[in-house]
Formats: sequence, structure tokens, C-alpha cells
Amino acid sequence: ELEKYVPLKLFTDSVPNPMLSASQASEQGQKHQMWQYQMVDRVTNPTYVLFKPDPSEPFQNGRPNGEVLGMFEGLITDTSEFVEFLRKPLAP
Repeated sequence: ELEKYVPLKLFTDSVPNPMLSASQASEQGQKHQMWQYQMVDRVTNPTYVLFKPDPSEPFQNGRPNGEVLGMFEGLITDTSEFVEFLRKPLAP
């Protein structure tokens, strides 16, 4: 079911990119945390979000623009429940 989506990790503490300085990595993580809060009004980690970007304007005011199709908070402890979460937005 995951192959039907484009996976994206949104690091919200510090972005592990060797091209960034420690302060830049931290700043990027803070920016991602703000996006997470603005998009789904949550800062729980992990949070899985099924997000459909707006193809005509994928970013608006410096943040991702689109529609949240679903959200799953916390660790995956029930695989069948998570699979259902992934299938729901694609159901006819």
C-alpha cells in the first residue's frame, strides 16, 4: 500500500544533512515542525499524514499547500489498522 504514495520524511528536530551547519539543520527542523503544526495542528511524533499537494500552487506563504487526506498518530502497533488508513483515501 505504501508504494501508492510518495514517502517523505519531515524531520522536526534537526535535519540530518551533512551539507548544513548544526544551526542550519536546527533551523530547518524548526521550520518543518511549524509546517507540521500548521498543516495538521499536531506535533506528535511520529505522525503519518496523507497529503495531496495542490498541483497549481504546491507552496503558499512558504508552507506546503494542499489537502490532508488522512492522519495517523503514534507508533504503528496494528498493521491492519495502518493498511486501512492507507487504503481509505484511495477507495472509490
